[in-house]
Amino acid sequence: MSALTKVFIVLHVVLTMLLTAGLIVFVNRTENWKQASAGLESRLVTAKNEKEELNDQLLVTRSNYDHKLTALNGDLLNARNDLSTRRRPSRARTSRLPI
Repeated sequence: MSALTKVFIVLHVVLTMLLTAGLIVFVNRTENWKQASAGLESRLVTAKNEKEELNDQLLVTRSNYDHKLTALNGDLLNARNDLSTRRRPSRARTSRLPI
């Protein structure tokens, strides 16, 4: 065998060993990614469920807020009307007083 053939054989063996080592590392990391992916998918499902529950709670809270705000606006309007009706006679009395 010539020296050039021996060099190519050694180079082939070294590159094959590097390729094998690289594939082993890649497979090990890929398996970890699968585990991480499964964990993240379950966390995503949990987060989506929590989001839906919080949206439902938000709708209920807004509904209660709107009802209370409407009731308070009605009470305020009634109080203003009562105040204006009570002030009308007092204005009439003050206009009748002699100066």
